[in-house]
Amino acid sequence: MIINIKYESDIFEIEIDEESTFEQIREFLYKEHNLDIDHADMFYESKILLDHRTLNDYLILDNDTIDIVEIKKVVLTLKNIMGACINVYTDNTASIKEVKVLAMLEMGDIVYFDLVYNNEVLLTKKRLYEYGINDNKTINLNLKMGTGLLF
Repeated sequence: MIINIKYESDIFEIEIDEESTFEQIREFLYKEHNLDIDHADMFYESKILLDHRTLNDYLILDNDTIDIVEIKKVVLTLKNIMGACINVYTDNTASIKEVKVLAMLEMGDIVYFDLVYNNEVLLTKKRLYEYGINDNKTINLNLKMGTGLLF
């Protein structure tokens, strides 16, 4: 089968068996393209791919694309409409859901809130890197406290 590998701004098309593990794909990319991706995660449709699993395990089909993302620590500033800020410490592969959990741990009693970046509501199933969010970015919080007051 042929799959596409997206790494930074490059896309590699590789032919590989559907029973290949992601560890084997890492080795292939190192040998054939000199990509040292030991400190990177692989993703398919925002799901992290485990090295011991195969393409078939994740139902990856011919011509599908796998993202390879270098893991980098990031500090995000979450800012509400009143200008109050909190910092969240995570990495660029964190899901928006994970960032929301970190925000809830910092702020306490929250019923509902959205994270907004560049005027776009961030979907919980997506990851920071998919929105181009990296270190020292500010994300807006649109939230409602348990008391019904805006934070």
